[in-house]
Amino acid sequence: MPKKPYWTAGNIVEIKLAGAWAYGKVVEFPLMAFFAARAERVSDLAALHDERFAFRIWVMKYAIGKKGWPLVGWLPVTAEESSDAWFFKKDRISGRIAKYHGSTSTEVPSTVSECAGLECAAVWEPVHVESRLADEFAGRPNSIVESLKAR
Repeated sequence: MPKKPYWTAGNIVEIKLAGAWAYGKVVEFPLMAFFAARAERVSDLAALHDERFAFRIWVMKYAIGKKGWPLVGWLPVTAEESSDAWFFKKDRISGRIAKYHGSTSTEVPSTVSECAGLECAAVWEPVHVESRLADEFAGRPNSIVESLKAR
């Protein structure tokens, strides 16, 4: 289990991108919710409270803290952010696809169409999260997101 205070639910991190700023919120290790990147730095984190997040994914433990994204504040975790996160998994050998519930490790056999819109059950490197946020800010597809789509 990670050391506190980095992975305390509700912690907000600030991510400096080229020409933009992004913010992420710890939901529950290793799940984070990320808000859409913006051109300006947020001066009052309370402005994020009612903002919908762009995506929720699992992130590497070292993404936050000494060598990672700095903590800049705390906001309560909303019901939407803490709602059960479903992902999808694809068996590399059999090709079978399943919905995967992260907190209970439940797998439900599924079809590609049933998994459309779900994130792949993968733990992201900080640099790849930053790439995804920058690409979304620029309005272009992210190669990692595209490569991880259910097919």
